[in-house]
Amino acid sequence: SVGPDPLVLSPLLFLPSPALAGKSQQPGPRVCASASGLLFLLSLLFPWSSVSGQFSARAQVPSVAGLVGDVAKLSCLLTPPQSLANLEVRWFRGSYEFVVLLKEKGVDQPGPQLPQYRGRSHLLSGDNGDGVVTLQLKDLRPGDEGNYTCFFRSRDFYEQAVVELNVTGLGPAPLLQVAGHKAGGVLLVCSSEGWYPKPNLQWREQGGRVLPAQKELKPQENQGLFRVQSSLILMEEANYTVACHISIAQRNLSAESRIYLTGLFFPKFSYCLMSLAVLLAIFLSLILLVAFLFWKHWKSRGEGVSGGGQELGGGWV
Repeated sequence: SVGPDPLVLSPLLFLPSPALAGKSQQPGPRVCASASGLLFLLSLLFPWSSVSGQFSARAQVPSVAGLVGDVAKLSCLLTPPQSLANLEVRWFRGSYEFVVLLKEKGVDQPGPQLPQYRGRSHLLSGDNGDGVVTLQLKDLRPGDEGNYTCFFRSRDFYEQAVVELNVTGLGPAPLLQVAGHKAGGVLLVCSSEGWYPKPNLQWREQGGRVLPAQKELKPQENQGLFRVQSSLILMEEANYTVACHISIAQRNLSAESRIYLTGLFFPKFSYCLMSLAVLLAIFLSLILLVAFLFWKHWKSRGEGVSGGGQELGGGWV
């Protein structure tokens, strides 16, 4: 906050009293001591009033939001306005040495700057008289989210303030498709990517009721952005509307895709009947295999008996 205007001590405090009129115009030792004590007391009570070049700093907007790939502007307000040519201007994250941008006496100092901010951070002019000093960040990334400190230092004084940056990755509308038939129903698959922070995926019917997913993949992260995918099996043999809903609750953002299924999408046979038919086919195959093995064994046995009789007949002749 802005402090009071510097105190101005009236010259009357140093005028000689009427009793001293006609005497030396130099104040006596007692008057000088009183004035010095008063100045000392005022300097203790109002330290800002006795030092030149002091100022305050605060965030113009405490929290700033931006989308991945866009530009964010973080601003601090100096009161009273100061010439940046006379200050060290530093924006950092977490610790003083984690430099996002540094200027000293109006000159950029790229040496201490973190590599991920080179070419992406820029200081907008703060010398237009309004005291606003703005850090501009281009090509926002999920890793940029967090607190940023603006730090200002003159020869004998410094001030700082904190601005919070929230970054959001808003993916496209989810891709919703029919992937075929499974377990007697229709298999639906929904997927979407490019989200930050981690989103929530839900299947919903037309009335808003949440449907349990058949299978949901663990969100995959790529360069800080999340990809989600889930599948659902619908068993109803009737006209049906289902929605894939993706949301980021903490950002109050969402996207949704819907699909309308008619009875033509659903298989015309019962899954139980199909399973029974498969089991019956396997059972018949086993019966045929056993019958073939018995027949082959009986045939080979009959040929052996016939050959042995011929040999005996030859021995009797």
